Amino acid sequence: MPQRDAPRESTGRPEPARPRRPIRFAAIRLRPRRHRPPGRGLRAALPERVELAHAVKANPALAIVAHLGGLGLGADLSSDGELATALRAGIPPGGSS
Repeated sequence: MPQRDAPRESTGRPEPARPRRPIRFAAIRLRPRRHRPPGRGLRAALPERVELAHAVKANPALAIVAHLGGLGLGADLSSDGELATALRAGIPPGGSS
């Protein structure tokens, strides 16, 4: 009959059901894509009366709003703070709704 290990002294904490193993995470590197001008792709497929706009409430980061404004998107606003962000990002007042 195999000999069993002696029981360990209790530490007062619950013991894990299985030994802990370190969790390894793979690093993912994303390379930025070159953006196509807004005149191609989705913009070209939509009627001219349709305006593309970024919902500033969803992501009010100034760098994001400025980048999307530079691509030709307007800003969808719902507060004075969002208006201030859009103006600081360089989106003209006529490009906001």
